[in-house]
Amino acid sequence: MGAPPSVSWGRAARGRRGGALAGAARRGGTRRHPHERAVQGHLPEGGRGPGTAGRARTAGARRGVDRPRPERAAHPGRGRRGPDRGRRRRALRRPRPRPARRRGRHRVAGRRRPAHRRRPAHRRRPVGGHGGDRGGGPAGPRAAARARAARRAAHAPTPGRRRPVRRPARPLGRAPRGAARGRTGLAHPIAGVPPVTVLFALVRYRLALVLRSHRWLPPLLLYAMLLVIGVPAGEPVLESLGLAAAALLPTAAWLVRVTLAAEPPAARACAIAAAGRARVRLAGVLTALTGTAALGAGGTTMVLLIGDAHAADRDTALPLAAVAAAGALAMLTCALLGTALGVLCNRPLLRSPAWSIPVTALAAIALLAGGASPANAAVSTLIDGSQQGAVDWPLLPLGGAGLLLAVATAVVCRTRRAD
Repeated sequence: MGAPPSVSWGRAARGRRGGALAGAARRGGTRRHPHERAVQGHLPEGGRGPGTAGRARTAGARRGVDRPRPERAAHPGRGRRGPDRGRRRRALRRPRPRPARRRGRHRVAGRRRPAHRRRPAHRRRPVGGHGGDRGGGPAGPRAAARARAARRAAHAPTPGRRRPVRRPARPLGRAPRGAARGRTGLAHPIAGVPPVTVLFALVRYRLALVLRSHRWLPPLLLYAMLLVIGVPAGEPVLESLGLAAAALLPTAAWLVRVTLAAEPPAARACAIAAAGRARVRLAGVLTALTGTAALGAGGTTMVLLIGDAHAADRDTALPLAAVAAAGALAMLTCALLGTALGVLCNRPLLRSPAWSIPVTALAAIALLAGGASPANAAVSTLIDGSQQGAVDWPLLPLGGAGLLLAVATAVVCRTRRAD
């Protein structure tokens, strides 16, 4: 069967530790291995041979779990000692996934698919190197030509890239004679609609935008504060109307800016494409003027209610109707001049707020303090009438303010700069 355990142990020790351990084994001075009682010629499972006990191995990965593969020597069998010398160690690996199945397979030339599995003629693609209905073999070019002819005949879309549909070009402007588009036959979306109707629709649209955006609140609060501070109750009515008209000028300029900024850029582009740039800008000016006129009417009503219908000497009574008309004309003059100022100091002429806001404020102060300004002339007319006890209507300043607003609106509507 083999040598006794002591002899086999001595051989293993001689191979591992050298001659010192071999001599100690012959003398019998070393301790016995715990596995010495095993059957001769066999080793316990997972254990080592008889000899000096080594370090205990830690539990490693088992079946189905990856573990690092032990490093192998340059030549198998070298560097190992003991009964495992010359053996090849194998590491457990996770099973590899199955390769993906290909959709198309190479077929033998000359073999065709069954009739129920063939593609329609207009869906076949002539590809070189394949047999059957794919265009390979001797009948490939003819099959490809037949497929192209079938596609052209059936007007089927080409597989892969789609070609754009080409229609005969037609210049913009008037529609063809057979097409009925509006009263005048124009292809424009507002063809046949009167210009005044379009303008009123744009004004209503702008008013709805301003009211829903609530951006009219700051100008309204500014005007209310100026009236509360500068127009006390019980003062002569003409002087109070003059101060209220002066406070309306910067408010009108601010309302123009609010009206122009209330519309989003995309909505403005749509309105310009439908109605034209000049109409859209004119509608903005009219919207701001409408809001300013409403503020002026409210201010005039409040001053007439809280003011004293007498001259500055408190003795001369003034006719209330004439005073109301003079105050309304002065309010309209300042509203026109403030609107013209807002039109010139905002987009499209001045697009940056860093320039438009300071310029608007300085220009408003200059228009109220300058002697040649229509606003100054209208306010001075009311104050002088209160001092003299007579009511004068500021008609000349009103005409000058209207002319300035017309010029400013024409300049803005005719400019080609983007909004």
